[in-house]
Amino acid sequence: MVAAILLAALAAYGWRGATAVVRVLVVVPCVFVYRYALRPVLRALAVVGEVVVVHPIAWVHRRVVAPMNRIVADLWKAVFGR
Repeated sequence: MVAAILLAALAAYGWRGATAVVRVLVVVPCVFVYRYALRPVLRALAVVGEVVVVHPIAWVHRRVVAPMNRIVADLWKAVFGR
């Protein structure tokens, strides 16, 4: 469809006119869709990912992994010194 619009505009208006027509008919609606439809959806997905993935992993690391690291480091130091 974009190619047909470009060819028709190219035949009617020449190269500069064709690029202006494509910019108005294709780029402007794409920017509009991205700005007002896609970006809010992506932001919502980022928030959901933060809550569902990042926070639980950080909690597990803070509450489970870090204390285990300290315990293992103390055991290692007790057995092997230093």
